[in-house]
Amino acid sequence: MNLGRRTIAGSLWNLLANSGQQVINFAFFVYMARLLEPTAFGIMALGLVVIDFAVSAGRLGLVEICIREEELDEGLVNQIFWFLQAAGVALTVIVLLLAWPAGAAFTAPDLTAILLCLAPVCWLQNLSAIPEARLQRAFGYRALAMRTLAGSLVGGGVGVAAALLGWGVFALAFQKITTVVVQNLVLWTSDPWRPSLPGRIYSAELTRAVRMGAHIAVSGVMQMLNTKLMDLMVAIFLGAAALGQLRTAWKIFEVLLYCTIQPLSTVSLVAFTRLNGDRVRLFDGYFRMTEVSALALAPLLLGASAVATLMVPLVFGERWEPAIPILQILGFMALAGAVDPFFAPMMTVTGHTEALVRQGAVQTVAAVALTMCTAPFGLAAVAVGQVVRSFAVAIVGLVMMKRSIGLPFATSRRAVWPAFAAAVPMWVAVMLAAPRIPVGPAGSWWQLALAVALGATVYGGVLALFFRGEIGELLLRVRSLVRGGGETPEQP
Repeated sequence: MNLGRRTIAGSLWNLLANSGQQVINFAFFVYMARLLEPTAFGIMALGLVVIDFAVSAGRLGLVEICIREEELDEGLVNQIFWFLQAAGVALTVIVLLLAWPAGAAFTAPDLTAILLCLAPVCWLQNLSAIPEARLQRAFGYRALAMRTLAGSLVGGGVGVAAALLGWGVFALAFQKITTVVVQNLVLWTSDPWRPSLPGRIYSAELTRAVRMGAHIAVSGVMQMLNTKLMDLMVAIFLGAAALGQLRTAWKIFEVLLYCTIQPLSTVSLVAFTRLNGDRVRLFDGYFRMTEVSALALAPLLLGASAVATLMVPLVFGERWEPAIPILQILGFMALAGAVDPFFAPMMTVTGHTEALVRQGAVQTVAAVALTMCTAPFGLAAVAVGQVVRSFAVAIVGLVMMKRSIGLPFATSRRAVWPAFAAAVPMWVAVMLAAPRIPVGPAGSWWQLALAVALGATVYGGVLALFFRGEIGELLLRVRSLVRGGGETPEQP
């Protein structure tokens, strides 16, 4: 199977995995939101500030390094595995020690218990790092999809059962740790590789891998901190209940983002690696992936923004209505969301990993500054700050790609233009029409369905009227890839 077909197959399996995971998790999230108070979700979000930071830092970018290497030395892979186990155990101990000070700082005893429960996740995530990297290198996205879906189903089931039994916030912790355990089991049964006892504890090759991976790890930590620092400061200024409302709105945003962008973003690292020898084809691959991501993401995010007043009370219940304005504002992150996910793969593949650190620093500074300035004014102001941050970071990324590898600004602009030229009229039409839709036989669900149908009609109609050529060309290229044809080596 050639690169084009493997990329399409990988994207489809990633789409299945991410869409399935998000749909499953979202369904469990909705059900648990009707059982638990917003404060429980706020406490869990605070615990994940620590856990996700430790997990992101603990892998040290070594999974990405293993993926991008043209040929993997088995001795180096074994050293990386044992290095990651040591790092995972060390971080687990650190989280255990931080549990009591964290609980005292927020006067939340439940936070201490949550951190004690989740601390092993730091090691468990590192335990599966090498099988995950090997499967991605081999385009083993079917196994990775099964890992994701199995973990989501079993973990979600455990979480719901615990919530029904009255475990409160601990139901969310049980869901998390069960998901990670099941994912580990599936990964290790899907890949035949097994570690051997370490010979050399450290080597020049491992030093090189750690040094390169550090750039990726720092970038990942900084990107993750954008959201986690926002959570932390919202909890400080507005409390755990307000953080729960923010997390609910952000959950809808994440579901839409991961179902559309994450499959392409994951596959793009491997695909760009294969195209890196030909700069014209590399730029063309970036253009096509950005174009597809924009066409999928723009109508979903702006559409969710337009129907938020109908959707949130119906799905989550009336006590979650404070999340409505947050979701309405976050929808405008769609433009940045279509471009930014491909910055890290492009910089990693072309060897400009230091750019990841610089962009990550910009994101972190912007996130801290904007959240500190907006949090005292409420959740809507925080959401506005995040939209401003996302646009600023996307522009910085485009400038860096222009300077580092010569990628023209016009490439990104042309890629996103059809989607947003159609999505903006869709948003206006739905915002104007939704309040005027009469209640039908299914009540508010009828209103929501008609609003969604109107949005889809306007979006599809604008694309058909004004961008038929661009969409037709894209479909022909996708069909060629599926049938085994090569990419057209023309730079947009």
